[in-house]
Order: sequence, then structure tokens, then C-alpha cells
Amino acid sequence: MESWYKVTLPFTEAGVNGKVKSLQEAFRFLFTANVASKNAAMFGNRNEDLKNYFCYFSPDAVQIARIVIQTYGGVKCSAPMRGSVHLLVGHADAGDTLLSVKK
Repeated sequence: MESWYKVTLPFTEAGVNGKVKSLQEAFRFLFTANVASKNAAMFGNRNEDLKNYFCYFSPDAVQIARIVIQTYGGVKCSAPMRGSVHLLVGHADAGDTLLSVKK
């Protein structure tokens, strides 16, 4: 099984013209161009102290956007828990399908 990946960017780059939006748009383009599977998705969240913003990519998302994810410094990680992130790009039910409930 492929791994999830996470990109960490400064929270100051999470605005409309920031790197988070650029990454999201690059992934959205690849997602659409590849008629992505329902298991390809990008999720995001910020840490509580507002220092970082995290972008998470499902294994199927990595298959279509590996180069973009690596360009932004993506690293392997565990899947985020449902409720800890919000869907940025993907099918509407991606969170229910791909994320586990916190135990």
C-alpha cells in the first residue's frame, strides 16, 4: 500500500495568494486532468499556534501528483484522523471514505 504524504508550509503562506493556494490549484489541475479516482484527495489543517499549515495527500493523490508534492517538500506520514482536517480537493465523500475515526 502506498503512503500518505504531508506538506508543511508556514501559516503566513495560507492566504489567497500564498503557497498553500498554489499547491491546491496545482493538485486540482492534476486531479481534474487525470479524472481522479474517488480515493485521490487533498486535505488541510493548521496547527493551533497558527505557525504552520499542513496539506495531506492520500495514496491515490500521490500517484497523480508525486512531483508536485515533492516540489513542495512533501514527506511520508500517517493518514490524518477524520475531523482533524478538511477537504481541499477531492470527491465530496472523500473524508468518509479515506479517513479513520479517532479512537
